[in-house]
Amino acid sequence: MTFLITRPEHEDTVFYLSVWSKELIEQAKENRVTVLDCHKERAVPSVVCPMLEKKHPTLVMFNGHGNAHQITGHHNEVLIEKGKNEQLLKGKIIYARSCSTSAELAESCVKKGAHAYIGYREQFVFWQGNTTSLRPLEDESARPCLEASNQVVKSLLAGSTAKEAYEHSQRVSDEWIEKLQRSNAPPDAVHVLPLVFWNKYVQTVHGDENARI
Repeated sequence: MTFLITRPEHEDTVFYLSVWSKELIEQAKENRVTVLDCHKERAVPSVVCPMLEKKHPTLVMFNGHGNAHQITGHHNEVLIEKGKNEQLLKGKIIYARSCSTSAELAESCVKKGAHAYIGYREQFVFWQGNTTSLRPLEDESARPCLEASNQVVKSLLAGSTAKEAYEHSQRVSDEWIEKLQRSNAPPDAVHVLPLVFWNKYVQTVHGDENARI
């Protein structure tokens, strides 16, 4: 079993996603899953696309910017584009932590043979603390959204179906929503809470909901 993950780090937002993905890589290795870590300058089409085609990863996670038609990598180079190369995802379960790709690209990927595609139909967002941008794992403001989103891959690596992984992520969001509404919630809960709600609302699963790696 092989897990391919992209981790660009050319600006703060994707740097956070990259650092928060390290625990997923560690979990995969603990489960004896082969990891193809496309980190920094390796998160580009000249590296990622041949790996998708020749290494046949079972699970693929994209961290990076995106839109309804594209997923991008390092310095926003386009990795997957609707109508161009979605067939590279044939036979794979995809999780895209990337804005808006579930609006159109997800269905196109499924039509071209992807087993399942979990992503977001509009922007994926999180609150970034002002003083800890160099230490993302210490940023408690970012934790709720990033923990909930990480749960997708954690569940898939543990053997869950695509639908179950989506539901587990939704459940973690619900847990954070409850915590952030408590009287002892941190002051920035007023900013973080709407973002957790939003990510939960726009998260989607397409394709075979019973697919598992």
